[in-house]
Amino acid sequence: MKIISSTELRGKHDEDVDVIEGSILTLHGMLVGNVRIDANSSADIHGMVIGDIHVAAGASAQIHGMVNGTVHNNGGNVKVFGVIGSVVTEAGDTIIDDCAIVRRK
Repeated sequence: MKIISSTELRGKHDEDVDVIEGSILTLHGMLVGNVRIDANSSADIHGMVIGDIHVAAGASAQIHGMVNGTVHNNGGNVKVFGVIGSVVTEAGDTIIDDCAIVRRK
């Protein structure tokens, strides 16, 4: 599924999601698949992702919910307030809140 412009997802979705440049994703449901966030795009995760999140250079992600897999920061801005499986920061800024949980460090 390609996210173009501002999109809010609720309910359960069984597919990978690409957040196209300049778009905004807000997730309140469950996504079974991976999320790719292009440059100049953002994702606000309040629900659950059963998969990985890939954040490109110039993109941003705020995770208030849960990510079962790995959050890959490849030059973006990532803030984690919820629960994630693990995080890999190749470049960019990754902030893990004191109350957040990273299961595999």
